[in-house]
Amino acid sequence: MPSEDIQNKVIRPFKEKLEQLTEELFECGRKLEIPSSIYENASKLIEPKYRDEFLRFTQTGEASDEFTNYFHSNYDNNEQLREAVDMVFHAQAKALEELGQKLRRK
Repeated sequence: MPSEDIQNKVIRPFKEKLEQLTEELFECGRKLEIPSSIYENASKLIEPKYRDEFLRFTQTGEASDEFTNYFHSNYDNNEQLREAVDMVFHAQAKALEELGQKLRRK
């Protein structure tokens, strides 16, 4: 175990800075600038029964088993589903690029 002096001078400040940076990154990630119209327009391309699940999936990555089955069963044959996914993921990729640029400037 490191000495108390090393813990106080090196380890503790490092951990505090790491926690601060992690929190800042988390806050930036939560603030991705994606227009709500992207989600609205994309969800219109999804079967009404799955629209809420689609939004949850594209915003959090989480999905019910039912939606996952729908998604996997229909993705290859459903052009509107693919278009909706592409629309959202392209907007998210652009927002992540912009976030990366902001973080590099810090």
